[in-house]
Amino acid sequence: MYARRAPGERLSVPSFTVSGSSGSSGVEMGGHVRLAESPRILFHLKTATDRPQNLKILILRGSDVIRTVSTTRDTTVIFEDPVHSGSGTTYYRCIVMLNEWPVLATNPIFVTINIPVGQQTKP
Repeated sequence: MYARRAPGERLSVPSFTVSGSSGSSGVEMGGHVRLAESPRILFHLKTATDRPQNLKILILRGSDVIRTVSTTRDTTVIFEDPVHSGSGTTYYRCIVMLNEWPVLATNPIFVTINIPVGQQTKP
């Protein structure tokens, strides 16, 4: 689920998921996943207009923006958020800005990471 402002812009999120970096254990908005590897984030934004728009996608881990993507049309963002060791719970969410104004926000995806000691790597 996501909240949308400015309905005339007709933005939608066909997919926002977090899975393990190997593609395992994926979950969608509002869900909770437990991972033993770095999270892989996939966010797909769809625009229902042919005219270019000044859009900015902010991807957050907790309250920190970890990725910013500027676009004018439909966009898919896929990346791995490297975790080198340890365990804990955080969340990911996306906010879409139009001309520096927030117009869409996703529900968070909660992620509990527990990388076994034998698999931990140095940053």
